[in-house]
Amino acid sequence: MLGDGGDIIGAVKAVVVPEAVAVVGGGGRRGGFEVEAPRLRADSAGETVKLPDGRTLSQRELCLEALRLNPKLSLVLKSLADLLSPGESVTLPDGRTMDRAQLLAEADRLQSAGT
Repeated sequence: MLGDGGDIIGAVKAVVVPEAVAVVGGGGRRGGFEVEAPRLRADSAGETVKLPDGRTLSQRELCLEALRLNPKLSLVLKSLADLLSPGESVTLPDGRTMDRAQLLAEADRLQSAGT
C-alpha cells in the first residue's frame, strides 16, 4: 500500500517528479551533498497519492505515469503486476496490453538486460 511507504513510491517518486528534487548541503555520499526526493503524500487508506503538481493518482495511475516517463523500470512493472486482479490486463503508455504474467516476464527481461 502507498500509505505504508511501499515500493511503488520509492521506485517512482524521483521519476514522476524529478524537477522537484532538491540538493541539500551536508555530509552526504555525493561530494558532500545529499539528494533529497520530494515527499509524496498518500491518503489515509494508501489508495491515492497527491503529487507536488496537485494531481492525485491511484497506485495504478502512479505506476503508469512512471512507465510513461521511463518504460524500463522493472520494479514498477512488478508493482503494476501485483495490482492486477486474476485475468485482468492493463494498457501501458507505449500501447502494449499486458496481463500479470506478461508484466512479470517483461520486468525480468529488463532486469536481466541491466536496465
